[in-house]
Amino acid sequence: MDAETRLILDIALLLTATGLLSLVLGRLRLPAIIGYLAGGLILGSSIIPGFQMEEETLEVFSTIGIILLMFFIGIELNLKGLRKTGPAAFLIVSIEMTMMVIIGYYLGRMIGLDDIQSIFIGAIMSGASTAAVLMVAKENLHMRGGLSTMVMSLMVFEDIAQIIILTLASPLASGTGSSNNVYWVVLEIVAFMGLSILIGLAVMPRAMDWLRRNYSKETVLIISLAFCFMLAFISGYVGLSVAIGAFLAGIIVSESSCNNIVRRRIEPMKEVFIAIFFFAIGMRIDIGMVLDNILLCVTIAIVFIIGKLTSIFFASYLTTMSLRSSFYLASSMVVMGEFGFIIATLGLNGGILDLSMYSTVIGAALITMVVLPLFSRAGPRIFDFGSRNAPGFVRGIVQRMERVRGEVRRKMAISPELRLEVRGQLLMVFVDMVLIITIILVLNLLDPIRDALAPLAGDIHILPSLLLFVTSIVLISPVVVNVITRLRLIAFIIMMNVSEGGRQTVAGRMRIYRVFRNIGGFLVITVLMLLILPLLPQVSTFDETALLALTVIIVFLSMLSWGILRPALGRISQGVVARIVLMDDEEDEQPGEVMVCDD
Repeated sequence: MDAETRLILDIALLLTATGLLSLVLGRLRLPAIIGYLAGGLILGSSIIPGFQMEEETLEVFSTIGIILLMFFIGIELNLKGLRKTGPAAFLIVSIEMTMMVIIGYYLGRMIGLDDIQSIFIGAIMSGASTAAVLMVAKENLHMRGGLSTMVMSLMVFEDIAQIIILTLASPLASGTGSSNNVYWVVLEIVAFMGLSILIGLAVMPRAMDWLRRNYSKETVLIISLAFCFMLAFISGYVGLSVAIGAFLAGIIVSESSCNNIVRRRIEPMKEVFIAIFFFAIGMRIDIGMVLDNILLCVTIAIVFIIGKLTSIFFASYLTTMSLRSSFYLASSMVVMGEFGFIIATLGLNGGILDLSMYSTVIGAALITMVVLPLFSRAGPRIFDFGSRNAPGFVRGIVQRMERVRGEVRRKMAISPELRLEVRGQLLMVFVDMVLIITIILVLNLLDPIRDALAPLAGDIHILPSLLLFVTSIVLISPVVVNVITRLRLIAFIIMMNVSEGGRQTVAGRMRIYRVFRNIGGFLVITVLMLLILPLLPQVSTFDETALLALTVIIVFLSMLSWGILRPALGRISQGVVARIVLMDDEEDEQPGEVMVCDD
């Protein structure tokens, strides 16, 4: 069979299988994505022996689907929507992806994997599937409006973060190279996005408007698609994901007056190619190997779903979203992403993951793709059931916190000083957490620092990893105290500006202070423990005397560095926050604008 005939046959079988299964599942009131995955499984070689669809065909069509999807997201989101939801989305992604990497790392250690393998499991579990999340969100009425915009923003930031994670994973898989590459990748992303937006906004919107006035709508569509694929090509050529280039093209086109023309004509094409994308995922899965490891597949899927749901719910609630909106948002993202498949393949090719573990991870991803549409659709019923059946003391705590949050928001709306004070302290907490992560990453990832500490460790007769451990603790301890102090200050500000049940009593205010202080302290300690343990250098075993000596050294050096490091780090965080708060104050935005998804 010649190549042209084979291509036509592949497309015919592909669309026929997915179309028929979608019809059947539609009658059963099940989401279409399950039909697409089932079509790939049925036509895969593991189900029909001897039949193998051309891998190149699936790969090309899948890539086109991702490009069109990200182009469509860019047009839908536009600069105004990204500016409105961007800060909250960035905070949510920073928290939930960090937590998912940590959860994946500990899961890997629990099932007997070594450190490098566990890091790969964490990287695979870190992100969600953009195509699956947006497809399911579109089908659910409770995900319309502000939540839909927030979901798109989250997926954009997740894609960027996963590119950085993929760059970090490459040296580990190959066993060569330096982790310093991540800094160049970050610079490349920033430079590429900045130049693309600046040049694109200066030229494309005017060009598109001129085309609309002088040429047909078809010409406008063709030029838009040409711009999309060209920017996607440039993005891939410089070593980034084609998805970033396509998204930026959509953002730029959205600023023209003909964005609706392009969006309406792109959507049907996008739906067809995305169906092929999920079909390809189904075809790549070896059902036999998945069934051989089904218990581990289910375990990984359950841990992922619980971790993703909890981390996004917690992070969303911190951004002043309501409990219901936070749960809806979290329940719409419990699916492993396509970047996870790339990282898993990288680990397999590098010999870090064996074929059995690779198939297990892919099988777990398939389970989450089947669970996502069902779980997201049932989100309102699950939330209502939990609200009705939660213990009385839990409902009381939640209601009290909601009243306090509501009163703080109302007072912030009428008091610019209070708004700036609370926002400034929260930003300082975030900056301090970023400083902690940066200190740990710099000490552990920069080769010159490790090399410089090795001779010193030999001179004082201790392990280099132990010296790096002590240095990390000493440097981050002042910042940790800063975080706890700022959280207590936030609790004090809340206490002084709200009343409990309408009564301005001392006892009521103190209860509010203790609740927020204890919650903040517990969360900080928990997050720091989970964050620091995997990132700090691994220390070989040593006896009790060495442990006691190490503790004394850490305490002494931390106290010695207190007067030097804490003021310097405080000035750094205050300088960053001052600039951010000044920019927000000049925009004169009201707090309600931040609450894009509140009920």
